[in-house]
Amino acid sequence: MLEFSIVLAKGQNEFFVEIASAIIDELDRAGHSGTISRDGFVPQRRGLINVLLPPHEFYRLEGMYTEPKWNVLQRTVFICAEQPGTQFFEDDIFLAERAGAVFDINRSSVAGFRRRGIPARHFPLGWTPTWSHAKFAADDTAEAEPRSIDVVHLGIFSAHRAKTIAAAGADLQHLRSRIVLGDDHRSNDAPAANFMMGDEKWDMLRDARVLLNTHVSERPYFEWLRVVQAICCGCAIVTEHSAGYAPLVPGEHFLAGGPEALGPLMRALLDDEERRFAMARDAWLLLHDEQPFSRSVASLIEAGTELDRKSVQGGATAEYARGRIPEPEFEVSDYVEEPMAPVLKDIRLELMDMRRRFDRLNVTLAEGRPPPLVERVAQTTAYAAAQPRVSVITALYNYERHIAAALQSAADSTFGDLELVIVDDGSRDRSLHEARRWMEANEAVPALLVRHPVNRGLGPARNTALDFARGELVFVLDADNLVYRRCIATLVDALDADHEAIFAWGMLEMFDEQGAVGLRSPYPWDPVRFRDQNFIDAMALIRTAWLRDRGGYTTDARLYGWEDYDLWCAVAQAGRRGVFVPSVVARYRSTRHSMLTITDISDRVAKSVLAERHPAVFT
Repeated sequence: MLEFSIVLAKGQNEFFVEIASAIIDELDRAGHSGTISRDGFVPQRRGLINVLLPPHEFYRLEGMYTEPKWNVLQRTVFICAEQPGTQFFEDDIFLAERAGAVFDINRSSVAGFRRRGIPARHFPLGWTPTWSHAKFAADDTAEAEPRSIDVVHLGIFSAHRAKTIAAAGADLQHLRSRIVLGDDHRSNDAPAANFMMGDEKWDMLRDARVLLNTHVSERPYFEWLRVVQAICCGCAIVTEHSAGYAPLVPGEHFLAGGPEALGPLMRALLDDEERRFAMARDAWLLLHDEQPFSRSVASLIEAGTELDRKSVQGGATAEYARGRIPEPEFEVSDYVEEPMAPVLKDIRLELMDMRRRFDRLNVTLAEGRPPPLVERVAQTTAYAAAQPRVSVITALYNYERHIAAALQSAADSTFGDLELVIVDDGSRDRSLHEARRWMEANEAVPALLVRHPVNRGLGPARNTALDFARGELVFVLDADNLVYRRCIATLVDALDADHEAIFAWGMLEMFDEQGAVGLRSPYPWDPVRFRDQNFIDAMALIRTAWLRDRGGYTTDARLYGWEDYDLWCAVAQAGRRGVFVPSVVARYRSTRHSMLTITDISDRVAKSVLAERHPAVFT
């Protein structure tokens, strides 16, 4: 009997722990034993083989402190899981020259090792009882109980992944989806709101009809671990075009398409439950019958047996010292702000304030009296009698091209108990005219239009809208954005289910004139994130009473463009929280608006103001 010690670094990602656990279970069924070591390499002895899973991660996390002798690595099996063409793969190539045996879970990576002269072997992931939370027979035609989640997505956040999911946003809005995006800069080794593990993960996969698989980058690397685990739980797979998916067959065991096709593919499959079930069943049976994980573990046992024949004292005794994996150098220019940036921002803000005072003076001279701060412009026929539960508030400034579409998207909402409150903040274009024209064409929608004769800024405009809001909840809709039809209803349900939450928000599909470009607000509530940046967009559903008690949005000029950032920090400072809906609920227009341009000049002063106002958040 052989004993395998699977060496993992402290803080290593959970999915490697899941692979290690499956290996240990299969070893036990084969009459051998396995353990996980978090304390480095186990001292050599006959019958014991160390396994690094994967080598590069161990050395990046702990290798700088613990470097085994050459003869230890000669009796060590490497199991790798990185994509060719990445720095991580190059790290594994560098280390693999010292290993006793090398495996990789992906065929393309095995080929990459062999091209570099390293005789790697394939270690395919497959069906294993450890991951299997569903059971099928060839003559099964339907499941006993329906699954309550239409689409699940699991993976760390990346720009490519965000863009791909955003491209499917129009279709995801119709589905019961759960989009989970983990952090790409933290160790995913413990349960978190945006990282599923343990029973929570298996329960979610067991309850999902389809797993949406997207790539972390442009490389079409098939995410075998995620796909195999989903298949073992009875999910059907819809994935981006991939390479290295054999023995699975596209169209038979999964569906594949480009980013623009993933949404329609999911909806078509979900609309045909018989086909969805057959695809999930056939994929499960294929892995169960033709690619059981036990075969890979048998190859590991064979390699371990070969290595165990080598003398424990054999091989070179020199310290492993051919160099360490270089860490990325710290670039000061990436983190240090230009010294003149705060001054430039102050000048821009002062010029903006001077223009407002000049405009007010002009109106005063022209009309013989100072203009009012606010004046009502129009209301629809349906406005007076309405008793809305939700007030959709929109601050409008120079968005004549987009305001009608924004208002129409809210009016088309499946949640009908709402009103629209639009505040034109002294627009210099035809925004006021376009808003009024839309209202005249939609008299059946409860809507009120008021204006600031002179521009006052985003905070005051939103606060004016808040003053006129009659709903117990307010939804903030910027004038160039759009909501999907189920957005408001979904967020209302989230607040109704969580009475302690102050507000609710979901993911936003970022788009421009060319189409989807990414995701905004992809992470769940975590006040620690506010120390780095604002991770929640203003487009959210908020309890009106709390917002009014708080005094609405800040009007501090030092926080210009950060009004929503300040609001969310205030929630955290008060010991309260928001509730996140892990679905794409709305569309965010990605443009370089003048307000964002000024905001991005410098964040030094604004950050210090936030820290002063909300010390519990930034301490």
